[in-house]
Amino acid sequence: MVKPRDAARVLLIDDRERALLFRYHNPFQGHTFWVPPGGGLDAGENHRAAAVRELAEETGRDDIDIGPEIWRRDHTFRWGTRKLRQRERWFLATTPAFEVPRAVVQSLAREGVEEARWWSVDEMLHTDALLTPRRLGTLLPPILAGEIPEVPVDVGI
Repeated sequence: MVKPRDAARVLLIDDRERALLFRYHNPFQGHTFWVPPGGGLDAGENHRAAAVRELAEETGRDDIDIGPEIWRRDHTFRWGTRKLRQRERWFLATTPAFEVPRAVVQSLAREGVEEARWWSVDEMLHTDALLTPRRLGTLLPPILAGEIPEVPVDVGI
């Protein structure tokens, strides 16, 4: 059995209705994927605190307020020789548009990050790139319309 790793993610939406995604490269499996900011909880840390910390580490910004928990995701995957099961809680945050500083993206390279960019719904719906969660392009429009779930929704892989 694989021991679960708890993680927090932030669906960060800018004032142009775009979501910030990071492109990761998994050198062991040879594929890339795009995912919003986030990562594993540190010892003694709760999900909201991890979301705040991860967002600051991955954007270089500590002035973005974290909103409600909107989604959950449980995903098992391989990274190198390890099989990982990650249990994620997703939080919503909004911000004026900004660019993630190049130095911040470069500091994340050791974790497999190659790029950060903002994605529109249209771009998500018409890409061949692997997005996380896979249905991000269809999950985002209700959020943009202000339909915030009262109870976090399981968004699948």
